[in-house]
Amino acid sequence: MSGRLMRKGYLIPVAVVIGVWLYMTSGDAERFWKTVGWVLGAGEMTFIYLFCGKRKPWWLLVATSAFTAVALYSPLGDKVAEYNTSINERLQALFNDKRLLLSPGLVEEIFKAIPVFLLAFYGASNKHKDSANIGVYEPLDGILIAAASAIGFAVTETLLAYKTSEGIVFRAIDIVFGHAAYSGCFGYFIGLAWMKPQNRARTLLIGLVFSLILHDAWDTLPSYAAEGAPQMAVFGALGLIIYASLAAAILKARQISPTRSQNFATVRVGPTPDRRDFRSEPVSRSGLVVEGISGTVAGRRVALTANAIVMGRDPSQCQIVLKSEKVSRVHCSLRLDASAPAAVLQDCNSVNGTFMESGERLAPGSSRTLRPGDQFYLGSRSTTFQIAEQVH
Repeated sequence: MSGRLMRKGYLIPVAVVIGVWLYMTSGDAERFWKTVGWVLGAGEMTFIYLFCGKRKPWWLLVATSAFTAVALYSPLGDKVAEYNTSINERLQALFNDKRLLLSPGLVEEIFKAIPVFLLAFYGASNKHKDSANIGVYEPLDGILIAAASAIGFAVTETLLAYKTSEGIVFRAIDIVFGHAAYSGCFGYFIGLAWMKPQNRARTLLIGLVFSLILHDAWDTLPSYAAEGAPQMAVFGALGLIIYASLAAAILKARQISPTRSQNFATVRVGPTPDRRDFRSEPVSRSGLVVEGISGTVAGRRVALTANAIVMGRDPSQCQIVLKSEKVSRVHCSLRLDASAPAAVLQDCNSVNGTFMESGERLAPGSSRTLRPGDQFYLGSRSTTFQIAEQVH
């Protein structure tokens, strides 16, 4: 992970600019600690992004943080604070305990999840060619967008509520052990609900309750411990549990990701894939082949096996390399289902889409079973293929 960061040339001028700005604002405590808060938030987002290992446009993550930050300054943010206070006062009166802080979890987690739901619905509409990169289709998408939203929320909340350097520092630490983790866990369940919509309502409810437990435990349990070392021990234990929960969610999301073989955190490390350039060659084994029927690939074929064959422009990740602007770097994969026999075509969150002969577009990350004679195309009909039986 550190090696990947060190290869990013733009980090050097960015680090220099941040260092100069911190030096220039060192005489203004409020501006200085505001900058520190955003730098810590950006560092945490970078860590979560690399840990998730799925490419997402940087501008989308920045825009998500900015959206939530601006929303918190808006009348909607005032309503969040109002509901927090009102609900919590009622709960404290109900349980006759002033130490309870149960409402922030409910109100704030729903507020921070707004961008995740918006992008999930945007992706579901599937009307734009870039929806595969922007929308929320799976748990990894949900975690990344939710974490970006949470960082925008937490830093802005800090700057609104605290004016002293001590308060800002404490809340900056809270960012690392708090908001991004609660929201990241909820984002996992939102992505799961869209990837497997059969039990969407139940999945969302479980995710919300789980994030509430983490959030309210951090806000409430330390107040029951004696001040000093015991209270810090409770904070430390909760921080470990909360971030272990986020780490477990990310690892599970990586495991079940529809694009697992293309995500940079889970791509197999090894020699360059055995590239197949659609040579017209007879095959001795029985089974199926994928055959090009239009454009530069017409008449060429490759035998299918139980191991997925990846198609796209990137020769370092694809076995079948195609030179077309309509084809994504990693566009789709094909594998043989010998029990049918049939071929399983899976879209890899391609930008321009994977289409059936009828013009139906596969949902990003989804798969379709193809029989001999079935046709599909990548981006445009100039790159059309069909599944055929092998010639003996």
